[in-house]
Amino acid sequence: MLKRSILVVCLIAFTWANAQGGERILYRVSNEFFPEIHSYSWAVGWRHLKHRTWRHWWGWEASLAHVKHPKETRIQPLPAFGDAGCLQSVPMRSYVYGKQHDFWTVRASIANSFLLFDAADENGVSVRLLTNIGLSLGLLKPYYLYVVKIEADNSCSVEAVKYDSTLHPLANPFLDTRYIYGSAGLTGLGELRLKPGILIQASVVFNWAKEPAIRSVEVGARVEHFVKPVPIMALIENRAMFSALFLRVTFGKLKNPS
Repeated sequence: MLKRSILVVCLIAFTWANAQGGERILYRVSNEFFPEIHSYSWAVGWRHLKHRTWRHWWGWEASLAHVKHPKETRIQPLPAFGDAGCLQSVPMRSYVYGKQHDFWTVRASIANSFLLFDAADENGVSVRLLTNIGLSLGLLKPYYLYVVKIEADNSCSVEAVKYDSTLHPLANPFLDTRYIYGSAGLTGLGELRLKPGILIQASVVFNWAKEPAIRSVEVGARVEHFVKPVPIMALIENRAMFSALFLRVTFGKLKNPS
């Protein structure tokens, strides 16, 4: 009788524990959006992963990033011509002195995610390692400045000019701060040039949200190499390889439970 009672109590306890914990739901698809700040500027992107095993997910990641030269310095134009009538139709804007091109990269990579610590074991925080390898397509846009031109009769005009490497620096209006009225904004979009490259990156992802939500912080490092040095600046040595640390905040959702 006693043995039978103990067996019944054990069965009840086991059934209650299963009812409290429930079975773990296995999700098969993950979609994530992320803004990113990195050593040279910022980026935004999207990641899509599929379940392979309980610990291993794989898929793709795409992002658009702005890349700056580490020596870029934004300055305000001199107000010497601020009252000139020819300038009233052109806004005075800050600009980067000596900048030759704006540089953006479109990245596409294969992503592999490996679960290191499960949320159930780490008080609600899962930790995973993410590795990426893929291609980068650099987009170079000539950087235009509004430059004031003074005529012999002291009249003036404003024109958008880009860097001309055939001119001596002392005779180049693009580099003469006395006559630079500011950045010409999006001028030059029709002159885009492409720079192909490759990328490798690795990161650690900390997700604290309760499934199926994804709310995580991602910290990692990236190396991006282009076929030739990227001419971002006119008078400073440019590079073909960019290495950077990055920080992301990821938002998303797990789908297709089984």
